[in-house]
Amino acid sequence: MPLRCGALIKVEIKENHDVIIKSPYEMVTIFELLDGANDVEITPCPEDRLNPNKTWDARSLRLFPNESAVSEKQLNASLSFAKGAVQASLSRAAVEWLVLTANLTTLIQQINEMPFGVDEILLESLQISDDIDMPGRFTSKCLAQGQNTDFITRMSHWTYGEKEGCKSRYIRNALCVLGVEDLHSLSQYPNIMANKMLPEFDYAIVECVHEMIFNRTFLGQVDHPLDTEYYSNMVNVKYHKNRKRPDPSYVLNCRPRTIEWQQYPYP
Repeated sequence: MPLRCGALIKVEIKENHDVIIKSPYEMVTIFELLDGANDVEITPCPEDRLNPNKTWDARSLRLFPNESAVSEKQLNASLSFAKGAVQASLSRAAVEWLVLTANLTTLIQQINEMPFGVDEILLESLQISDDIDMPGRFTSKCLAQGQNTDFITRMSHWTYGEKEGCKSRYIRNALCVLGVEDLHSLSQYPNIMANKMLPEFDYAIVECVHEMIFNRTFLGQVDHPLDTEYYSNMVNVKYHKNRKRPDPSYVLNCRPRTIEWQQYPYP
């Protein structure tokens, strides 16, 4: 199983207080359904996140050290910008490209010149830069239509109002801190991980999620079967499948066919 999983995905990016909520077998199935598509949240990038006096084309960024290994289109490409969660799931092909083909040094240095939220830009921008053509990428066309792109790597519940908007009645940095009251909901979400859980606030939810994963992994517990249609119908997944196996009838539809997990009833 590790070899099978390793062929599908190389890196899953996490932060503190992220807790995995899917079993290893569920994750393998999810990555098979993603079929090589990167899972990256895409929303508009605020203007104050970038230095407008910098140049952002591949040549100026020295993005490709071995220019003979990439196309002229890639060499002449300019970066498209987006913002999203730091958490993301990248295909093995994408990670190998980031490490072996691209040189991100100058790009990271320029992004880091700004004081806030720079960790939310790098992967998102590469993900939608069509002509730079990172493996598993998406496109900038949906963002140009004013449509954000969903992702399933991380579940979090943002709330900017009263604490009653959280089942745990506890908010930190505009995010509901998840408690044992959230276990039933977490067991149903399509996401791979959840944020945020604070052991010092409620260790029970951490322990209960781990028990759920253990039961699903070793005891054959099937409390909420994976909704495979959710993953296979994600906009970025369908787009990537068409890039791999072009279908003359395919038309990019930036609106998902399924109800996004953010619209699930909560609390």
